[in-house]
Amino acid sequence: MDVPRNVATASSQTDRSRVARRKEQARQRLVGAAAEIIVSKGTEGLRLREIADLADVGFGSFYTHFDSKEELIAAVVKDTVQSLSAPVVAQSARADDPAEAAAAAHRWFIPLAATDPKTAQLIVNLDRADVMLELAVDQNARQMLKRGIESGRFRTMDVETTLAFVVGATIAVMRGMLEGRLDSTADIASAEAFLGVLGVDPSSAAEIARRELPLS
Repeated sequence: MDVPRNVATASSQTDRSRVARRKEQARQRLVGAAAEIIVSKGTEGLRLREIADLADVGFGSFYTHFDSKEELIAAVVKDTVQSLSAPVVAQSARADDPAEAAAAAHRWFIPLAATDPKTAQLIVNLDRADVMLELAVDQNARQMLKRGIESGRFRTMDVETTLAFVVGATIAVMRGMLEGRLDSTADIASAEAFLGVLGVDPSSAAEIARRELPLS
């Protein structure tokens, strides 16, 4: 007996959906496995076979999901930073004062060294971490800086250079905390310095940098 066309179509769509779901699950396992290895060994310690074994994905199917190890690393960065930054970006967008938004965003990342050292290690151990983190936060950070300049809260500056400077400083402070060279108040001192770079007067920078974090 012939199967009705609508039934066959529905069955075919279900099969495609199931395949797509399994493929995405395998991809996420690869990203998770790579992140776990980066934490302990850095990007130079990544080996495709080890990643595939840890993710329980066939080694030969790796290139079904990624064109290269570099593309996998980029996916780790994107997934990690986007998941971390989503709440702070939403909070910053609601802040009336661009200086308060900038300080809160900066201070939110740095304490990961104390509250979530595994994620912090992942970020600082990435090869070219500053470049990758800058690309990941580029759009939102750029908008924040431009809003401050346009409102007169920040001095006129080269946004690209300032963004590169701040991202590099963020990673350096996180690394200092992880290594025990900087204490748990480093986020406040760093935020104060950051606001000074943006042109906020010293007294205001000191006060804003010490405000209670909205998301803490």
